[in-house]
Amino acid sequence: MKPIFTLVIEDDDRIGAILAELISSTPGYSLLGRAESLAQADLMLRATEPQLLVVDISLPDGAGLGWGNQPRSHSREGCVVMGTA
Repeated sequence: MKPIFTLVIEDDDRIGAILAELISSTPGYSLLGRAESLAQADLMLRATEPQLLVVDISLPDGAGLGWGNQPRSHSREGCVVMGTA
């Protein structure tokens, strides 16, 4: 079974580290990386093909909720999980 490639988009260092560790240590999942802003996430999405995005609702450069719902030119099939502390 191929792993589910995952990108974490979280600006809080502590929460981001917890999510990254959880994904990295869970069989069947592979962490592609972590973005701390929507701009950084957009750049990473041009270079990677995650199947799962774990997105914070509130980020320094915008609302993750709106970003996760808008179609992007590089959009692919995948799932988005939204969260907030």
